[in-house]
Amino acid sequence: MLFASMLALTVTTWFGPAQVAFDAKIPGNPYDGRGNDVRVVFVAPDGDREERLAYFDAGRWKAWLTTTHPGHYRATLMRNGEPVAVPAAEVVVPDSARLPGGFVRVQGTRFVTDSGQPYFPLGHDLGWRYPDIPPLTELLHRMGAAGMNWARIWACAWDGKNPVLIRHNAYSPQEKDIWREQAPLGEFLPSALGQWDELVGAAEASGIRFQFVLFHHGLFSTRADANWDEHPWNRANGGFLDRPQDFFTNETAREYSRRWLRYAIARWGHSPSILAWELFNEVEWTDAIQKDQNWPVVVAWHNEMAAYVRSLDPYHHLVTTSSSTQHPELYAAMDYYQPHAYPREVFTAIAGSKPLPGKPWFYGEFGRGTSELNANERMVVRDGIWAGMLAGHAGAASYWFWERVVKLDLYSEFAHAARVLKISQLPAHPQARPVAIEIAGAKPAPLLVAPGRGRGASTRFHFELPGDATPECLAELSPLIGPLQAGEPAPRPIEFAFSAPADGQASIVWAGLAGAGAGIRVLLDGKEAFHQAWPALPDLKASDVWRRQPAPPPIVLPYQAGPHTIAIEGLGPAWALLDHLSVPDLGRSIRAHAIGDGTLALVRVQADEGAVPAAVDLRVAGLADGPCKLNVMDLGTGTDREQSAAIAGGMLRGIELTARDTALVITR
Repeated sequence: MLFASMLALTVTTWFGPAQVAFDAKIPGNPYDGRGNDVRVVFVAPDGDREERLAYFDAGRWKAWLTTTHPGHYRATLMRNGEPVAVPAAEVVVPDSARLPGGFVRVQGTRFVTDSGQPYFPLGHDLGWRYPDIPPLTELLHRMGAAGMNWARIWACAWDGKNPVLIRHNAYSPQEKDIWREQAPLGEFLPSALGQWDELVGAAEASGIRFQFVLFHHGLFSTRADANWDEHPWNRANGGFLDRPQDFFTNETAREYSRRWLRYAIARWGHSPSILAWELFNEVEWTDAIQKDQNWPVVVAWHNEMAAYVRSLDPYHHLVTTSSSTQHPELYAAMDYYQPHAYPREVFTAIAGSKPLPGKPWFYGEFGRGTSELNANERMVVRDGIWAGMLAGHAGAASYWFWERVVKLDLYSEFAHAARVLKISQLPAHPQARPVAIEIAGAKPAPLLVAPGRGRGASTRFHFELPGDATPECLAELSPLIGPLQAGEPAPRPIEFAFSAPADGQASIVWAGLAGAGAGIRVLLDGKEAFHQAWPALPDLKASDVWRRQPAPPPIVLPYQAGPHTIAIEGLGPAWALLDHLSVPDLGRSIRAHAIGDGTLALVRVQADEGAVPAAVDLRVAGLADGPCKLNVMDLGTGTDREQSAAIAGGMLRGIELTARDTALVITR
């Protein structure tokens, strides 16, 4: 948005916050911002006037003041534009209450703070509390200690943070409650509001800025993580909505939604630790989209609520939502794009994505395309973080499974990334983009071709190997071979063409089969080499769209030296899940990806087992000959060393690799 970019051009210092509270008896619903438009006017001795929304809490009306002008203020409580008959209050915002950084703004396709410093999100999601890990307040402190600066927290019912519904003794969307508590229609639950006070305070103390997720899909869905059957606004529960789809158009629902937005701005908007108001988590999974495909009403709701937030928020927090970017009109009123990704191959999907233009873009959720714990979850996390960094996104991709960060103690992955960002100063290089890199000295190795898309269909069907084995190309390859759902027509076969340097055998490795059944046919050079079908599971339900059967054995394809084409066709009735294709000697035992701008290059070098220690020569596009500084970090241990080096003939020669995963920071 233009206003956000303009704000970022001026360095601003904020002070505060200071709070004022009034004992005032005001009739009517205290959460009704139209009937009770309660505000506080702060007036300085020189006549400067600042107005803030007031909020009702524990029988009192309160307001926060964060300001660019420290000093003394006289505070007056107002209702519907008229003073309330209570004594004015004196408020002091001292010079010492300087807020470091201030609020985050958008500048082009990057983020910057009011102090003029770049802000590069690095962190993981923190949606809700699980009973077997510490509370979110403690986890925020752990994140800050590990060098993180970003989180994303939901207003959800199952850990008591939703303002209209609390599910007791239930800590996941699917788990059923023992009993639940719901707010009277048009009001909020004080216990839920109090939790957010603690979270905002912990974020401030930890140096974390978080996305405040105000609504999530499950409450308005009967299909995906469905919570509609317990929503207080559901007519079956004494509410006023007949269908979850009506949430986006019903005037009462829209009014109650505005009340929640207004209250959040009034009570927590003073804090720079709120990076953005996230209007909705994954709105594409609501019934309005899944059943009706009614994108226009969902877009209209987002436009209305974004405009409403901006009309009230004196600090101009960023506004976003999280959804598929296949409907970019949803993001027209948002300040930045926030896609999510759950592919088989994390690095490929994120690094190979094509960001929509004009605004910052980074992944607010990622995980490998399986719900179960992976054999090497640490590498999944590392791949996601580094994919966002090396792709030139506005922030590192953000890992979804925060409970695994705790239980597997994955904090070091974020600490190492934070140190690399500090050494490289990558956030201060907004023009840095992915650049070509060549490695001399690596031996031939099998080429692993893994799909980079999630649950969507393939958009590319022919790959020339090894040249097309890049994130940009493989991000168009879906692991779903065959129809996405039973009854759909089978898509085109996927073809892989290559020239084999010697006799060998390729392997097609699977990750599973659709519960609805699948069929696979493989052609080698136009001749059928494999053909098999698997029936549907006998106990399959209509709602089990993504239920899987175990993976079949790998398909082995012997061939002779020379050119070949492998075609994989999914015959249905539903999909087979491709894990990867392996072709001998088309890959290299040491591989690298890089980002740079001519004065900086950040490189990640990965080596197969047994390929290190090794000395390699690198050619990074854009780096001219001359002396440079080289920092080498082992991404497994975090140990690093700095040395002087030189680029000659376009090559940086004799780099000693001792670890299988290494970060190189090259600066001029």
